[in-house]
Amino acid sequence: MREAFEFSRWGASPDLPASELDDIEKHKCVLYLVGPNYPSPAALDTVVPLFALAAELVALGATGLKCESSGLAHGLHNWRLLLAAIADASNPHARWGALFDALVQHPLGNGTETYTCGMHLLGKPDLIAAEGVLPLQELVRLFRSFGVYQLAECAPGAFASGHTFSTSADAPKIRATWEPCTGYDEDDLFFNPYGRWRLARA
Repeated sequence: MREAFEFSRWGASPDLPASELDDIEKHKCVLYLVGPNYPSPAALDTVVPLFALAAELVALGATGLKCESSGLAHGLHNWRLLLAAIADASNPHARWGALFDALVQHPLGNGTETYTCGMHLLGKPDLIAAEGVLPLQELVRLFRSFGVYQLAECAPGAFASGHTFSTSADAPKIRATWEPCTGYDEDDLFFNPYGRWRLARA
């Protein structure tokens, strides 16, 4: 179990301390929270109650939390911050940002491409870019900015394949092209039935 959590540390900002990994190694039981399959519009109503239950487990002394469907684990300090933001319906943008951080593992890479895994849990395509499109830390910021934009601000159908965007006035213009999800079998927990956006410089 320790190795599973070590392997699943959040790539964008690893925060799982050795002391928590030691506690996880001494675990005596494991609890799986399993939700139903759901269409994109039902993502918020489906995942938020699961996180409410996760918050109760942390309050009761859970030693670790990991999302199996995206291979993502945070340290407990970060989980507490994320769970509080997810529970706060008064700030929808911050809530979607916390859901992205809680469920979407990134940056993942295979030597030629960098990508996310977990947007299917929020009913949206994942993100992928060829190596070298941007320096890695800029690409990490791009993934989060575009992902949260898709979740919090973009009306269904408002962003189409081939559209361009940029994260600021002086940032590079990026073109997003939709493509199917490859690399995972359809019955794999990581498979995204909504496909993925391929990001490239316009």
